[in-house]
Amino acid sequence: MADIISGKSRFNGDRNAPVKKVISINREMAASTEDNEDVLDEATVKRKIRRHKSRVAVVVTIIIVVILAAVYIVSRVIDNYDYSSYEITNSVNREDIESSKYIAFADGYVRYSNDGISYYKNSGKVIWNQTYSMQNPKVSICGNSIAVADINGSSAYSFNTSGQVGKADTSMPILQIEVSDSGK
Repeated sequence: MADIISGKSRFNGDRNAPVKKVISINREMAASTEDNEDVLDEATVKRKIRRHKSRVAVVVTIIIVVILAAVYIVSRVIDNYDYSSYEITNSVNREDIESSKYIAFADGYVRYSNDGISYYKNSGKVIWNQTYSMQNPKVSICGNSIAVADINGSSAYSFNTSGQVGKADTSMPILQIEVSDSGK
């Protein structure tokens, strides 16, 4: 057979250069054995390489299209899924006013409004309750501590999961509130 791929590298000393293979065709052998199927001329080799590259490109394109179609179909199914039933695991009757706000705290939730703040377990049981009068209450939570202050007012309260930890009255208006994990 003709020496089609010699395996010799065209490495010229540059370590970052791509490694190329030398393709040489023994022209004398190709001329003497025209009917030999093992001997290929340069045009045939180039045509086969071109055909192989196009087949690889087609396969890669088909794979990409299939993946994109699968992602599209899954996203459409998830977006258009209709839930036909539900199960109520727990319910709590709430007696609050429209201005009440709720926020997750420790292993329950806190309800606060202009009139007061309360901490409830997830079962709905009241753990503690504090009344106050604030125009613009804002809360801050850190770990198991929560603070509520009247923004542009002068009073602030801090609590933990057991109840009130402290109260502060200021002579200047409060602009923001932050609490540490210790409640101070």
